Amino acid sequence: FTFLNGSIESKSAPSTELLHNRILAKYSIRVSFSTVLDYKLFPMDDHRIALTLVNKQVSPDEMIYEEKGADFIVSPQIRVHGWEFCDKYVEYGYVQIKIQKGKVIQYPVAVFELDFKKIGFGGIMPVFIPLMIMFFMAMICFSLVAIGRSDAALSISLANESAMIGYLFVLQNLVPRVGYFTFANYIFVFVFMVSFLALTISIFVYKTKKVPRWLYWFNNIVVPLLYLLLFVIVYIFLYVFPEGI
Repeated sequence: FTFLNGSIESKSAPSTELLHNRILAKYSIRVSFSTVLDYKLFPMDDHRIALTLVNKQVSPDEMIYEEKGADFIVSPQIRVHGWEFCDKYVEYGYVQIKIQKGKVIQYPVAVFELDFKKIGFGGIMPVFIPLMIMFFMAMICFSLVAIGRSDAALSISLANESAMIGYLFVLQNLVPRVGYFTFANYIFVFVFMVSFLALTISIFVYKTKKVPRWLYWFNNIVVPLLYLLLFVIVYIFLYVFPEGI
């Protein structure tokens, strides 16, 4: 047998016994393997690690893998910084591959899966706290424009947009190097667009001295709701999950 996504570092001689008219073989194996991790929800990403055992030398009629509840044991010494082991699964059966001229190849397979969940806010706060501050700075710019302080709003929005550009280089070092956008990337793009909108409106009002009517509604209803949301988020961080910080 072999492992599809790994290599066997060491394997003991088989220990066999006859059990219910079947031969039970036991091995002590050390395996090194790699697996693809899904970072789409980074920095709130959970992971499932899979190890696939196959034997292409026999057919399912000759041998089949089975797993009992007590057979798959995970050592409590397995610790990954920032994640906590939460569950395990085993799927077993056989693989069927159809090739040319109707020929079919079958072989037994077993997939061992380990689930790890994200714990604490240590890896989340460095990503979201700066973005949250920049987002609410943009909200302050909208409020200043609504009350006729477009000059102050222009200064703050310019500084905020500069901070966003600088934080982009920081975020590139925090986000795993993958070929797709993570959740953190999408949040950055959203905050950047809001900040750029605040800068654009500040320049427009500063030049024309005309305040759009929708800004009054935005300042009186939406901004207070966003401040309430900020209070709820801070409360959750400090009092609901204080051990995670």
